Amino acid sequence: MKLLIDTNILLDVLQEREPHFKTSFKIWGLCEYDESVTGYISSMSPMNIAYVMRK
Repeated sequence: MKLLIDTNILLDVLQEREPHFKTSFKIWGLCEYDESVTGYISSMSPMNIAYVMRK
């Protein structure tokens, strides 16, 4: 299965933002540990994450 991961999912995990952290972490874990799942991100996501994390 292929998943397109939204930037907000990644930010929820990286910043441990509640109330969505637990659900976002499950999605992250699926991509990391389940060999049948492949996660993809937009090419703009790394830049958007860097911008938000600097604030």
